[in-house]
Amino acid sequence: MTFTREDLKLDCEREADRIGDVLRKLLRETRRRGVVLGLSGGIDSSVTAALAERALGNERVFGIFMPEADSEPESLALGQRLANHLGIRSVLEDIAPALVALKCYERRNEAVASVIPGFNERTRPRGLKTKIGEATVKVSIPGVDESELDDQAADKVPTEHTEIQFLLLKLGAEMSFDVWVA
Repeated sequence: MTFTREDLKLDCEREADRIGDVLRKLLRETRRRGVVLGLSGGIDSSVTAALAERALGNERVFGIFMPEADSEPESLALGQRLANHLGIRSVLEDIAPALVALKCYERRNEAVASVIPGFNERTRPRGLKTKIGEATVKVSIPGVDESELDDQAADKVPTEHTEIQFLLLKLGAEMSFDVWVA
């Protein structure tokens, strides 16, 4: 089977209607009055919220913002603008204290330190460039100026594809996330 440009053609109106039909059917079958969505301010949750509001009306969609210590403030602002635009009710629940109490950040830092010698929270690179084979990969953390980085930051990042795969898989396992590495 060959993937072509034709496969990307989409009747957006029809697909939005189809998704709405499935959502309404699911709510009927589960005897629920509406949906509660986690809103990050990103594209996935924004599209989901817009489709849900279109299908159910704004009174049957409720959004929860759950920022944490590493969240970019702009994401929350974008999500709140979307909720206001759609007219959906929402609430803000800062989950950082819970993640600290569960030692999530500590476990993340330990996992990274196990594959990047000398890593700790104070020296954690906030953005850097490194080479993987012939490609230059830029890793950026929003809101951090590259001039804030120390000169050795790029040396602390694995450079081989297999090292990066291992790091992602290890971090995913530590944080109980599913990780797909190509």
